[in-house]
Amino acid sequence: MRDALGIRILPWLVWLCAVAGAIGLWRDPAIGEAPGFVEAVLVEVSAAEAGEIVALEVVVGQRVRAGEVVARLDGAAIEAELEILAAERLRKEAEIGAVEGEVAAELGAQRRDAAAQVDESERALERARAERSSRSAELGALRSQIEATRRLVDQRMVPRAELDALEVKAATIAGELAAAKAPAARLDGHAEGARGRESEAPAADAAAARASAPLKAELAAIAGRERLLRLRQAALELRAPIDGEVVAIHGRAGERASAGGSALTIAGSDPAAAGPVVVCLSEAQGARVRPGSAVLLSAPGAEGEPLRGRVAQVAAEVLELPPRCRRDPSIPAWGRAARVVVDDPQALVPGQSLGVTLLGGDAEEAS
Repeated sequence: MRDALGIRILPWLVWLCAVAGAIGLWRDPAIGEAPGFVEAVLVEVSAAEAGEIVALEVVVGQRVRAGEVVARLDGAAIEAELEILAAERLRKEAEIGAVEGEVAAELGAQRRDAAAQVDESERALERARAERSSRSAELGALRSQIEATRRLVDQRMVPRAELDALEVKAATIAGELAAAKAPAARLDGHAEGARGRESEAPAADAAAARASAPLKAELAAIAGRERLLRLRQAALELRAPIDGEVVAIHGRAGERASAGGSALTIAGSDPAAAGPVVVCLSEAQGARVRPGSAVLLSAPGAEGEPLRGRVAQVAAEVLELPPRCRRDPSIPAWGRAARVVVDDPQALVPGQSLGVTLLGGDAEEAS
């Protein structure tokens, strides 16, 4: 009787113990441990334009500094264009020199002609003035002689014909002086005009600048094209945009890199470049972890208090986990990835492995 009763009660006792254990586990705030790692910020180094890779200056795993040359593309075509432009520039500079020289020579000739015209006009004017002055003096002397002769004629000491001859001569000279006024005025005007043309002759520098302006505009265009080619030439040296480690190279020397295509990948090493922590949850853990859950993070072999954080996101589906989260990287494992935000991200290093304790409760309550 007693044995039969024990046989009937024992399964119920086992079942009750299992239920109690499950309830205890469900109420236990600690969900368990999970592997994780700090997701590094990956930066792709790409070519601005297509070209053949002539040299790779780094290898996978090599650490680089921002600005360091990591690869070089073929720049023979750009160098040839620069040589053509250099020849065009020299030709334009020679043309500008020739034009400015011609302008200077022409202006010099114009100035010499103007100066000669001024000298000739002024000499002609001086001759005319001297001639008028001489004839005026002659007329004055002749008039004085006429007055003296008239007195002698009145006294019947000189014949009347002599006086008449003197008066005819004086009238002729007076007529010549009156007729010479217009030519003298014209000569004065010619001299003044020649002096004005000489003073108004354009400055050599200004005239040369106007004449060479179109050529100088072409020269400026050549200089602009050279600057653009220099920028393209500089872009053929691919440089690391950040401090970090080369994690992938997508081409080899001799291959052609496409414009905008990634030539290599660099993982940032600056703590500020660290991304969120990725935690690889088993299917069972993924079913129990919720956004806002508290976690503790510690690096293998690290001393001191673990870092605190909270779950920001849990993947909605079960997928194959990254190789670094598997016990054996060659054996696929499945689960759900979670992203964790750390209270002090400066203490982390991009790519660092972490052990994550899943506390289960809300992060604020856990703190």
